[in-house]
Amino acid sequence: NRFFPEIAAVGEVVEIPEIGQFEIRDPSHVIDKRLVRAIPWELANVALLSALVQALHPEAEVLDVGANVGSIIVPLALHHPSRRFNAFEPAPETFAALERNLALNSCTNVHAERVGCGSASGRVRFDLGPAENPGEARVSEDGTHEIELVRLDDAMEGRRTGLMKIDVEGAELSVLEGAERILREDRPLVLCEILHGSEKSVFSYFEERGYAGEHVHFRDYLFRPVRRP
Repeated sequence: NRFFPEIAAVGEVVEIPEIGQFEIRDPSHVIDKRLVRAIPWELANVALLSALVQALHPEAEVLDVGANVGSIIVPLALHHPSRRFNAFEPAPETFAALERNLALNSCTNVHAERVGCGSASGRVRFDLGPAENPGEARVSEDGTHEIELVRLDDAMEGRRTGLMKIDVEGAELSVLEGAERILREDRPLVLCEILHGSEKSVFSYFEERGYAGEHVHFRDYLFRPVRRP
């Protein structure tokens, strides 16, 4: 691409102003195709989430469920250094890249866990996704790997959640079912990507709990608490 040439090779680090530094794993990967050209990933969502973080209670924590390589949580952590963030990413190689990117940017305010999130804790089968897009990894009975699942209610016990970003390739409802207490007691904002025809069930789940949703970008929806259920 002559307008946006690649500026780094595999294993090298790209620095994107106001976004952060990222190690390039494979320029053929969907996210790395942009990062290797110093183009931010989902900049509209980064800007939206940053504005939402700014308005949160000082003690409220932010959850990135399906954090991938950190292309969203890294700029958020850099722009809000006094905020505590929690990143959940189950795919082993992707989690390793996330840890490297957090270290590159000295994101000491991010706690990262190599786990998935769901309605129940335990081991499940996992599909690592196509080679060109590891971000499509998902829980699947046909998966060739196993990962650990945790309930967000357990992971965040005793702490306050103010904002959740969920990108889990079709497992949205399972993640939400494992965050029942958080949604009931903390009433966080939730930015959720909804895939695979699950819009109706996800919207119903939120509406039953006093939330209203609006479309914000591509397949992403923002849910806000509007009443007590």
